[in-house]
Amino acid sequence: MPPPPSGDSILRAASKNDRRYITRHALGFYRALILAGLYTFTPRQGAAPTPVEKTAPTSASDFPSADNFDVKDPTTYIPALKHCIATHPILSAGIRGQDGEEPVFVRCGDVEGMELERHLEVLDPVLAVPDVNEIETLKRVMLRVHDTSFEDVERVPPWKVIVLPLSPSGKEGKNRAYVVFAYSHSHGDGRSGLNFHRTFLEGLQRGQKEQGYDCTTVYSTSGQGSLPPALEEACTLRITWTFLLSTLFGARMPEWLRGWLGFSTPIASDKTWTGKVMQYNAGNFRTGSEILLVQRNRVESVLRACREKGGARFTGLLNQLVVRALSDVLPEHDASCAVEDFIGAIVVDLRALVPAYKPKMMLNCVSAVYEGSQRVAKGISVVSLKDDEALWDAVRGTTARLAHSASTLVDQPIGLVQYLNKFRPWFLEKLGEARDSSYEISNAVVFDPSSKDNASVSGVESDGKGTWDIERMVFSQPANVTNCPLSFSGVTRKDGEMVMTLNWQVGALGVADENGFAKDILGRIDGYFTEIAGDMQ
Repeated sequence: MPPPPSGDSILRAASKNDRRYITRHALGFYRALILAGLYTFTPRQGAAPTPVEKTAPTSASDFPSADNFDVKDPTTYIPALKHCIATHPILSAGIRGQDGEEPVFVRCGDVEGMELERHLEVLDPVLAVPDVNEIETLKRVMLRVHDTSFEDVERVPPWKVIVLPLSPSGKEGKNRAYVVFAYSHSHGDGRSGLNFHRTFLEGLQRGQKEQGYDCTTVYSTSGQGSLPPALEEACTLRITWTFLLSTLFGARMPEWLRGWLGFSTPIASDKTWTGKVMQYNAGNFRTGSEILLVQRNRVESVLRACREKGGARFTGLLNQLVVRALSDVLPEHDASCAVEDFIGAIVVDLRALVPAYKPKMMLNCVSAVYEGSQRVAKGISVVSLKDDEALWDAVRGTTARLAHSASTLVDQPIGLVQYLNKFRPWFLEKLGEARDSSYEISNAVVFDPSSKDNASVSGVESDGKGTWDIERMVFSQPANVTNCPLSFSGVTRKDGEMVMTLNWQVGALGVADENGFAKDILGRIDGYFTEIAGDMQ
């Protein structure tokens, strides 16, 4: 076994924000985050795809284009993978001391290079009918990946690309494959996953002629850029006394006193649905998942409805629809349910507020807004959701609070980690306690693979060769031991469909049929979208 990395390979100490993610992963409480893309490879008209030779290319024509790209051959992905590593310094960063309280980021491969074979897996091709068993096949792969822990993270940065080739099934002239990017939250947030795919697609388009197909190592990128500064160093996350006191003591105060003191953060009570208490058993720890596809015309109609209502955005609408779905579905799966309210954690991206950060960086820069909502009474209404002013008033309220949170670094929940010193005991002490919220919504918004940076790459179309594209994106989170029982993750391909995943820790929901429960929730939300779209489709 090679010697441990030398002292001069240290990039920087992990900040408290980093330590939260690192410790959570080291304990096994939250494993692989996933951003997957459905890549298509279209040969130029009249060209017949041929396998790429596994020997190193000797001329520009030997490098992969959509005319000779073999989705089943691992070596054909290596140039794009190297391009990602060269572009994003975090991809060559390991973690030393993840089991302690003072972890540091270290550069892997300063001497011998990274072992790319440990970061790439190409599965056997599957025959999949688009939008039917194709999604089920992808889900099985993602569930396996979600529950896999990254090992030896000091020498092997915690991320991996898994390629699932799809055998031709009616899309003549196209080769198709899901490229699953799995990574630890210590190495990036949801936007980071989109940035990886943007870079990977660019790497495929460029061919990366200067780097070749050597899949054993890639030499260190330490001279090509350092890690972005830690969030706490790049900005000031100021916490007011009111916010701090409401967090520390709000649950012990009567509601009238919290209101009098101006505490606005919702506090879970015994009437708030939070699933089962936090628990962890490594032997039976699994992620559950269901997936909803929302077709392009319906997405466009719902977005149009939001614009017409004024002051309403899609994420605010989704929050209210989740509350309605839970209100309807919970009694059907738990007859003894006495829930009166829900608390949602809605993820916000703080990148735009940090001058040191650029939109295309891979890093972790998210916080959350906590939204309290009363359970919606079930009844027959003559007013459609599209015309339900109570619904849209609530949507506008959530939208306004999200907009405010995305505009300030004051009183961000992520800023509270500055008051923690020992993260491992903090996580372990949570086991057996009730959760503080009902669900999380993380909307990665819109991914545009035809953006200027990708579309203008030299040699993509002008030389007459075929082209690459990403037709669909899928955002999916693993089971989370110490967070909400349900996790909604959404992403929309520009001018395409939206994919929403609903994931949970198996055994944490407190209902007998968890998969049926999740399917019913997504089915309700899909029905709400249809109702709101109405005759606008």
